[in-house]
Amino acid sequence: MIVILNKNILSYFKHRHINCLKVQFLYDLLQKGVPVDYLFYNAYVTTEEIKDQIVTQQFNRWNMDTNSLDDLSIMNITLDKKMFPDFQSALGYIEERLQTGTCLFMHVYQKYIPHLRHLPGIHALILNSYHQDKNSFIISDIPVLEAVEYLESDIAAAYNHLQEPFRFIVDLSYDTYAFNDASVLAAIKKFEQSFIAFEDNFLLYEQIPAMIAQIHAEADYPVPYDTLENIFAILAGSRYYLSLFLTRIHFPSKVIDQLLAIVTLAEQLKNTVVKARLTGNRSLNILNYVTTLHTLEVKVIQDIQSAILSKTTNNQEHYFTSTNALEELDMGLHYEKIGSDKIHLRWQEPGEGFYLEKYEIYSNDKLIGITLFNYFELTDLIPGSDYHIHIKVKTSSRYIPTINDRISIRYEALQGNVAFGKPVTASSEENSVYVKENITDGNSKTRWSSQAGSDTEWVIIDLLDHYAIDRIILDWEYSYAEQYQVDLSADGQHWKSVYSTTSGKSGVEDIQSVHQSGRYVRVLGIKRGSPWTYSLWGVDVYGIAASQPNTSPEGSAAMLS
Repeated sequence: MIVILNKNILSYFKHRHINCLKVQFLYDLLQKGVPVDYLFYNAYVTTEEIKDQIVTQQFNRWNMDTNSLDDLSIMNITLDKKMFPDFQSALGYIEERLQTGTCLFMHVYQKYIPHLRHLPGIHALILNSYHQDKNSFIISDIPVLEAVEYLESDIAAAYNHLQEPFRFIVDLSYDTYAFNDASVLAAIKKFEQSFIAFEDNFLLYEQIPAMIAQIHAEADYPVPYDTLENIFAILAGSRYYLSLFLTRIHFPSKVIDQLLAIVTLAEQLKNTVVKARLTGNRSLNILNYVTTLHTLEVKVIQDIQSAILSKTTNNQEHYFTSTNALEELDMGLHYEKIGSDKIHLRWQEPGEGFYLEKYEIYSNDKLIGITLFNYFELTDLIPGSDYHIHIKVKTSSRYIPTINDRISIRYEALQGNVAFGKPVTASSEENSVYVKENITDGNSKTRWSSQAGSDTEWVIIDLLDHYAIDRIILDWEYSYAEQYQVDLSADGQHWKSVYSTTSGKSGVEDIQSVHQSGRYVRVLGIKRGSPWTYSLWGVDVYGIAASQPNTSPEGSAAMLS
């Protein structure tokens, strides 16, 4: 089973720029093994469209009309949309379709959905299955929740309170799905046609300084902040999706690098704006960066058009220069252990000459995952188990013979995670889903998040006894701490720092050679690395019971406020 927490899938959702219904579609396509990167041939959003919808009409990015995933026809995937006046009239259809193993998509009015009650407006969810005996549904809300049980009455109320245009159920059909060279060439042709006829006046970049000036002049909050956030999020997300498409069709790497530079800069600008809004900072000094972004945007369009014209002039069918199909691919498969319960697989990319459809990841001869990236995370591993890993490479026409494509791993968990199941206190919780207890529950699919907008936040684990601690492993979500410290205490009041950093990042932080004793372990966030919250999947602590409790730690001590 492919898990939503796998970083291969999360990569598609990190920029959060498409509407919630398309997010659910995208997850389903990924679960079905569809090579979605080829569907992003039309992902580019012009700055003229952004100016019209975000600036002039004051839409936000969640209801902006973009082309991403609008065209599934190149792979013969069909979308069936049925209108129902109320949920009761839809129930028979829903039950019938879910019984076939498919999933369905629907909008909901958020105040009736347990994890969304605090939010206004509408949202989209996946209906995974229906349990008539319990009058309940299993639903998913990607990338927040996967496979959670909710009462039928809640789902019905959330549907019935929608405005009439949103009362519909969507079914994606894969009955005639096909991916082959014709699919890729059709996507390339549509991409080329749109960019050869491409026109963009880039007037958006002339309006951004005025928005920044509004903020400096203490204009009405929060319109300028929100508008700028939406602009930069759409720029980052749409250019990222296009870079995935261009990578798959072997477009010149120079252009892909330029797009990724735009993605990085736009994402940084978005985060800067969000932080400024949350902290009330009106000194938004980003004009030079916006000018750089504008320059990059103009240049990348010119280079895309130039590459298309070069291919057309030379009567090339493909963008890759070599048409030699590999007879045998050296995968160079290897792995590294990450933290206490994950293994990171990595292998060589196949190069040019064909269009990649998927890498298939097998464990003990069972398919466990599909990806287009040359890496994969194994999670939910069982201590003492052997995992025989095999990677297969499928192109648009065939499976490629491979060597060095197998490894065997004996998984042994780190012994003595004394934090497992222990009580936790926290400075705050974002909501009732991302609660503090999640960091010690041993479940890699649950996490704690602090309240939004605050830099000084903490979690404390009470180990219920004194331990000589050698190792602490933190698993940060994308909402990580850039600056934080890890402290130990014998009494929960006086603290000694055993680790600190000003360059934290998302992912696993393995703190070794701690060699200190204590009962309480505190992770103290000082500065966020993202504009949102602090969020930890888990905190593992390794050590043995200490013969003497450390009641007066050496060095500077601090009282917990």
